[in-house]
Amino acid sequence: MGRSLRLGLLLSCGLIGVLMASQVVSAQTQATGTIEGVVRDERGAVIAGAKVSVRHLGTNATRELTTDVSGRYRAVFLPPGSYEVTAEMPGFATTTQSGITVLVGGTATVDLTLKVAPVAETVTITAEAPIVEPERTEFTSVVSESAVHNLPINGRRWENFVLLTPGVNPDGTFGLVSYRGISGLYNNNTVDGADNNQAFFSEARGRTRVVYTTSLSSIKEFQVGLSNFSAEFGRAAGGTVNAVTKSGTNEFHGEAFYFLRDDAIMAREPFQPLEPEERRQQFGFSLGGPFIKDKLFYFGTYDQQVRNFPYFVTPSSPTFLTSPCTAPGCAATIQFFQSLQRFVPRKAHNNVAFYKVDWVLSPRHTFTGQYNWHRWRSPNGIRTAPIQFAAESDNGFDGVKTDFLLFRLSSALSHTLAHEVRFQYGRDFEFQRPNAPGPSTTVSGGISFGMPNFLPRPAFPDEKRFQWVDNISLIRGRHNVKAGLDINHVRDLQINLFQGGGVYSYDGLNQIAQDCPKGAVGCVPLDDGPRTRRHYRSYVQAFDLRGFTGDQAGRVFFTTTDYNFYIQDRYRAHPHLTLDFGLRYEFQKLPQPEIGNPAFPQTQRFNQDTNNFGPRVGIAWDIGGHHTTVLRMGYGLYYGRTSNSAISNALTNNGKILASYFFTPTTPGAPQYPDVLSAPPAGPGSAPDIQFFSSDYVRPLVHMAELVLEREIVRDLSVSASYLFSRGQ
Repeated sequence: MGRSLRLGLLLSCGLIGVLMASQVVSAQTQATGTIEGVVRDERGAVIAGAKVSVRHLGTNATRELTTDVSGRYRAVFLPPGSYEVTAEMPGFATTTQSGITVLVGGTATVDLTLKVAPVAETVTITAEAPIVEPERTEFTSVVSESAVHNLPINGRRWENFVLLTPGVNPDGTFGLVSYRGISGLYNNNTVDGADNNQAFFSEARGRTRVVYTTSLSSIKEFQVGLSNFSAEFGRAAGGTVNAVTKSGTNEFHGEAFYFLRDDAIMAREPFQPLEPEERRQQFGFSLGGPFIKDKLFYFGTYDQQVRNFPYFVTPSSPTFLTSPCTAPGCAATIQFFQSLQRFVPRKAHNNVAFYKVDWVLSPRHTFTGQYNWHRWRSPNGIRTAPIQFAAESDNGFDGVKTDFLLFRLSSALSHTLAHEVRFQYGRDFEFQRPNAPGPSTTVSGGISFGMPNFLPRPAFPDEKRFQWVDNISLIRGRHNVKAGLDINHVRDLQINLFQGGGVYSYDGLNQIAQDCPKGAVGCVPLDDGPRTRRHYRSYVQAFDLRGFTGDQAGRVFFTTTDYNFYIQDRYRAHPHLTLDFGLRYEFQKLPQPEIGNPAFPQTQRFNQDTNNFGPRVGIAWDIGGHHTTVLRMGYGLYYGRTSNSAISNALTNNGKILASYFFTPTTPGAPQYPDVLSAPPAGPGSAPDIQFFSSDYVRPLVHMAELVLEREIVRDLSVSASYLFSRGQ
């Protein structure tokens, strides 16, 4: 498939007021933050060889560094939180600066000035950062811990806070979000630096079918990358979400919560003829603290939702039951449909548990292990609208099970060299079971009943993810170089045969009454010779041509592996000028078809797109050096990921694996209602919809550029004009 072209331009100019208690935030990192700065004497000369200690106030974990010949120091891979920095040098007073907040994905710049002191002396400074961030080159924002904890949100789904970011909007009505107008399927969601996506449908793990898979009480804060994010971030042509979970500290802390939403205190929808019952309860707790002070810490949460939200079944046309009907079974048919008009119970239960342990092995090494467990159960929850034109039999059980296990080791190998590794095992198992067997029966203007045409879904999908991440950071003079690799191996199992249970379609009440709805008591079909029980408009049924039946029909299993490499150099060309240069390479290894269709050569082999190099460049100019006016600009090349559902369709919809058979009442071998076929008929099936990748298929590509001018007006208030450019291919 050749590259298609899409052009999107976003021009925004806004007034932004921010209260900050942290230092300047700049270059991005996944799940962690950085503190860096320069140590000088009172005359402004840099001090080489000064001892710098960076202490986390919650755990007392201390990172000791030494300034280089340019007086610079840099502490990387720090967990977000509150810190203090101390600088010491013989002949100078020890200086400590507190009030430093490290945000996820950010860099706090802390420059220290040492005074000459003939005797031991300590100077403590508490300072606030300027509202304008003079070293930030990318277009990002952070939803802070205070915002996550205090802002109201319907449903407690933490990802919805991304809508606070300018340029981020809902994409459709199912919970997806769009960055700069790019499809919501091209975003990347990470939690604690690990992939939190489902590769099959290109959504966050658990998708938007569930209320949430990670408790809001587990999330500390997260960063939203809108444009020009660094080379460390990829597999996203849209935007990024970089979240970090809470950790235990030397103090015990926790919360208990209970939220209630009940129809007794809810307003009626103005255009809804009735008000179904609604009762939603969300409750849980969190607790964190030390196992061993300054050494071993824990944090855990439990979160549960119990929801009761029945729905009402009614015909899609208000005149359906009074429409003309002359068949012998009219009375019984009308009585059957009347029995379907009622409130149907429906529930949605969500359980989430999270546990995390942080172990300070030594001042240079920290190990973290965590596990997130989630279960979703929703009887009659496949169809979610309050009013349905489908009977209870045309519904089913919706289930989701997700598991997320992550290990991380962070090491400061020297004053200038740091290293971290991560390993993730994740599972996203989604399934749906029908309330009744096939066939499905649809009637124009009426109520559908019988197994939905898209069920059963024993695995939709059952996805397992194995991820290995290795990052290294090196500081040399005015260069801060970071490089790493990210290998994502996904194993996907899908079991679903669309229309496998058979689907009968009728034109109206009289036609279905002539054949009698399945389950209609006392209904006698019209004896019409060869047309007896064949008054439907059409019948269609699909089969797996490989011979798979039952819970294995439509089965497809395949693997994909994403290989990602990057290198990023943050260069301080001048005290007022920061340059970011990066390069990222991505390769998504596609599976190859086991069964192809010789009539369509494209179904026999998938092209491997191997030239996905993405350069990144960013500039931040602190005009005048007063931290009040900053000009930022940047450009990057970003690649979207091919969803595994598209791969699944190309593997199975080739005319050799699945086939549908279409009948009218006069087609030879047409079944009598409500019979279904037990095997593929001898005649040819319907012309299949062949789906394949073009022989020159490549991944989606987006060019991003930005130009931002930000100016501080008064303390804690700035105005900015932003121009964001997106060009898709």
